[in-house]
Amino acid sequence: MSDGLLNEAAEKALAKLERSHAYHDEKNRRIRKQQDAYEGILNPLSEAAQWESQLHPPILNHTIETALTMLVDNDTQFKIDPLPRNYKPGEYQDAIDGAKAHEDLFKRQMIADRYNEFLRPFVLTAAINRVAIAKTHWREDKRVVKTVVSKKLAPMFGPLSPTRLRETTAKKTFFDGPVTEVVDLRDFYWDQAAVSLDVSRWCAHAIWMSEADIRALAQQGTYDSKAADLLSQDQADRQASPSANEIELEREKRGRKDGLIEVLEVWDRDTMTLHVIGARRVLLFQGDWPFWHQEYPFVSMSLAPFPFSIQGLSLVEKLSDMQSAYWSLLNQTVDNTKLLNNAIILMAADYDDPDSFEYAPGAVNIVDNPQQVNLWTPPTNIAQIAMPLMQTLQTDMSNLAMGQPLSIPLSGRVTATEIATLSQIAQTAASKMKDQITYAEQRIGQQRMWLNQQFVRETTYFSKLGLDRQPVIEEVAPHKFQGDYQFSIKPDTESNIRAEERSEAQAMVTVMAQIAPATAAMGVPLNPKPFVDRWLKSFGVDDPTEFYSAKPQMPPGGAGGDPNAPQGPPQGIGPGGARAGVTGPGSIDPAVSPSGQGSLAPGVMMARAMASQGGGQNEGRH
Repeated sequence: MSDGLLNEAAEKALAKLERSHAYHDEKNRRIRKQQDAYEGILNPLSEAAQWESQLHPPILNHTIETALTMLVDNDTQFKIDPLPRNYKPGEYQDAIDGAKAHEDLFKRQMIADRYNEFLRPFVLTAAINRVAIAKTHWREDKRVVKTVVSKKLAPMFGPLSPTRLRETTAKKTFFDGPVTEVVDLRDFYWDQAAVSLDVSRWCAHAIWMSEADIRALAQQGTYDSKAADLLSQDQADRQASPSANEIELEREKRGRKDGLIEVLEVWDRDTMTLHVIGARRVLLFQGDWPFWHQEYPFVSMSLAPFPFSIQGLSLVEKLSDMQSAYWSLLNQTVDNTKLLNNAIILMAADYDDPDSFEYAPGAVNIVDNPQQVNLWTPPTNIAQIAMPLMQTLQTDMSNLAMGQPLSIPLSGRVTATEIATLSQIAQTAASKMKDQITYAEQRIGQQRMWLNQQFVRETTYFSKLGLDRQPVIEEVAPHKFQGDYQFSIKPDTESNIRAEERSEAQAMVTVMAQIAPATAAMGVPLNPKPFVDRWLKSFGVDDPTEFYSAKPQMPPGGAGGDPNAPQGPPQGIGPGGARAGVTGPGSIDPAVSPSGQGSLAPGVMMARAMASQGGGQNEGRH
């Protein structure tokens, strides 16, 4: 029976982490420095703090927030497809249905998990601290809540039966699905020899939990109860006083570890074992990695990755020195301006009573010799010398962080071609940074999909709009989520990209309407539904089913659908079987029509194509 203390395997896992403390302590000091620069906190030992004026506007904060508007999308658009392989007959359609079920489940889970709220702090962490870490795991939240039930007192009276309401308690599931969280880098550790997180021999995540949370997990059987009892007996571990390394102390004056216990998850790749260690002295859990995908539940992302390194270059690192230089010049300039605004009076050494001299506008002071008192006038340009350099620093900071779309050449002369070229370069640079976010989101999405395959064991129900916009309840069995699928992020959803997709889809529908009669005459009729589907999806419609109708349409032929009604010749066939195109509006016969009048207007093309197919009004004749 376990005594709750660390065993030999857990001791070895903890030793790996403790041997790398010097490396991670330096990382935490850098995080503190970069966070201060982002928040605009002035270091008392910096050059900017040595002047009488100590202004320190958070320029980096504004610059990085501007860059985030180009890096973070309001909504993540994704797609799940079956992996290509040799499918058996009918099996591929099942795989397509499974991919659609995954997408429906994803959308509901992302809303419940508030996934879109995760993106901004994730990207901001990378912009400040070189790298951002996302953790994806499964969470089940069940609570006992009060509810009201009704009971018919006399069922024999039907709807007129009196009803009694009664309070009761029930266990309700508030959330059961994958969650993705941003990891505090001060609480994350990895093998310092690793060139990427995927190949790191180990990694660790420190979670700060209350004693009540640990006891609740011990009662559920997740943690060892003996180890939980040992933690509760040790009062010192729960009274950790805030240290100087707490970033929140400067901004919020609080300690993030106050009254909490460190629960350290050590993921050992060598043994594929997870060790959960409380206060670094008791073993709360030890076992195989819990997730079937056999990968770390962590995904790392850097906006400017370095080769052979987990950490890249942050935006704050590129800009912090410029901000410090700007602060120093700003405070120096303000002090010089104060000097100009306050007159300095020079008095002769033999002036009788300097204390009686009145310093005020319009004051009258009688002196023996006007030369006894003079005003010292400093050169006025001392308050303007630094202005060009300060403007250059501001421009450089904007350019480096993508806050400005172009960089002015040193010559000061800019042509329209240069502006267009520089703007394209800046947009491409922002796009390359955004690609790193997309890659990370795709890895996160793949892990969430694998977790669904592992933990979804009950039938899932979805509400959607079907034909004629009628609500439909769709039932998906758990086995539908199994299989090999690939999660991918859809292309950029910016308005200009969507407008281009919409235009292409519109053109396809127009061309389809034009060539449909000819292809039908050749014996290879087109199916218009995929064309219309693509056109609807270009407007952001995920499921076009609701735009179709299940009502039977009037068949070709007479007004009443009489099959014996006179029929015209097949579309595109003239007298004698001669081929003909779309009939010109002024022609008396399709065989002798000089040409079919064309139009790029989709409505004209669709109307003409439908008229050429016959119907209740034209009875199949041209």
